[in-house]
Amino acid sequence: MLVGVRYAVACFWLCGCNSIFGLAATQPYPDGLLIDAKFFDAPLDSACTTATIEAEADGPLNSTLPTQGNSQQTLVNLSNGLMQRGLVRFDTSGFPATPPAPLYSLTLVVAYAVHDDACGAGCGPCLGLEAAGNFRVYPARSDWTERNGADVGITWNCRMGASGCTALQQWQVPGAEGLSDRGSELGALDHVAGQDSSLEIKGVALTQTTSWLDVKKLSFEIVPNGSAQFVIRAHEHTCDAGAHASQLTATYCP
Repeated sequence: MLVGVRYAVACFWLCGCNSIFGLAATQPYPDGLLIDAKFFDAPLDSACTTATIEAEADGPLNSTLPTQGNSQQTLVNLSNGLMQRGLVRFDTSGFPATPPAPLYSLTLVVAYAVHDDACGAGCGPCLGLEAAGNFRVYPARSDWTERNGADVGITWNCRMGASGCTALQQWQVPGAEGLSDRGSELGALDHVAGQDSSLEIKGVALTQTTSWLDVKKLSFEIVPNGSAQFVIRAHEHTCDAGAHASQLTATYCP
């Protein structure tokens, strides 16, 4: 049994509302998420169920190489020293089509690349590139692609397209910093060198995740603070057989 009063968020970015506060009934949404998110006291773990999906796309944005796309690489090295931030995307159709209960939270787990050919020949260790610290996490609002043939994919300047993309293929602001590129900060991802790192998204922050233009996709921008450095295992990884890429877990609580 839950203790305390339940509150619901009435409006989301997808609704075009100016205020997100109010009372509303829970309604399912085609993707396995919900049209509203609830604020309530922490539920009993035994009353909740979870579903986990793995990243389908990821890649870096490098301000020193603003037209170069490297989203086909097997790792994403996030660092202010490298002038590089990253994007990771999930296909949320992997969540239950009919939610078993209201959505309580999303947990983003960003995977550390233990070994990679980019860290050293023959799947060398990546720990020497790591530095503890924290990273700002934002929900993306614009579609983007990985490098594929003539499509250079994401760069500092562009969301997709060939080198020298069209105006419609550019970020609103380079580095995906515009209001149509990303929503408000969801929180800080605290990173310990050599470990996966996670961020639980709930409450008001959870409403930001519905700003994604295609309701079957959910994407995050990860921006380093200070001297922090995080070597992320991309979904194309070839070392550490059986290891997972970044993951997203939905927790549903009655």
